[in-house]
Amino acid sequence: MQSFLVKAWYKKSIWLVLLLPFSIVFGWLAKRRRNKFESGDSAVWKSNIPVIVIGNITVGGTGKTPLVIYLATLLKEQGYKPGIVSRGYESKTAQFPQWVTPTTSVDKSGDEALVIARNTDCPVVIDPDRPRAIQTLLESNDCNIIISDDGLQHYAMGRDIEIAVLDGQRGLGNGWLLPAGPLREKPSRLREVDLVVVTGYKSNAVIGKARQYNNRVYPMELQSSELVSLGKTSNNESCALNAVTSGQTVHAVAGIGNPQRFFDSLIQAGFAIIPHVFPDHHDYSKEDLHFDDDLEIIMTEKDAVKCHNIAPDNAWYLKIEPILPDDFNNELLTRLSRITNAEH
Repeated sequence: MQSFLVKAWYKKSIWLVLLLPFSIVFGWLAKRRRNKFESGDSAVWKSNIPVIVIGNITVGGTGKTPLVIYLATLLKEQGYKPGIVSRGYESKTAQFPQWVTPTTSVDKSGDEALVIARNTDCPVVIDPDRPRAIQTLLESNDCNIIISDDGLQHYAMGRDIEIAVLDGQRGLGNGWLLPAGPLREKPSRLREVDLVVVTGYKSNAVIGKARQYNNRVYPMELQSSELVSLGKTSNNESCALNAVTSGQTVHAVAGIGNPQRFFDSLIQAGFAIIPHVFPDHHDYSKEDLHFDDDLEIIMTEKDAVKCHNIAPDNAWYLKIEPILPDDFNNELLTRLSRITNAEH
């Protein structure tokens, strides 16, 4: 049902008008909840160090995780000591808050938080209660800035900078709130955020749409960099894409919010693909990766962290490198400098 509804949102199916009464109720409840935080009726916890929230106004994957990794790397290069908090979606830990390291079991961490921990070398804590996660970091580490993976609508968490991420292919869908459309908040919410990042190479139309609400809109390219082996005997060996492409046919496996973006990346890299789509955050089994041929299997890194113990020797994941313009870096660092200078 969920996949059917998602397709309808982005095809702008006319029958979705039947769900508009429910969207009106959803919008009223969301606005009422936010007003309680803004009026002081509900408490907002404020950190004593800057908090940057990376989130979205649509449901589903938009590219937040690559941006979190990019931002952590950028901030470390500037001398900051970032700590990262995340909800820990699909985590089966017995107790929150939960620390996540590169060796944490994916059952405890959830897939996205584990990918972040393995790619940033930053302290990571997951907890649906974001303020509690931040307090855990502050009590146990010397980090001087917090990055929140998701949490744009988590208004109990005070924030200093908001970055909204849009999918460059899907954009805002039909522009309607849940359940008639994919929006968690109205498009006008983009006026309030500090920066907007649009993911993907088919992003010009979405960038233009976003600039109707905010003139600080920046493209993020997800550049395919290399393939990393998942085979048990491979010792995580990697190879350059141009060493294996040349029109090679592969099984492309994706259990992410927008699998088409991953498939397009493989096609751009020169592969001919046989696509296999699974639900977002899918819990893989050996049978899911068994195909009646000897073709190589390529998946996303987010899928791969759940498949290390079950992947066949011909399975790989695609490593990607997020690329943003210098204008984005300069604007973000300038805003952050103003915040830190004002606090001192």
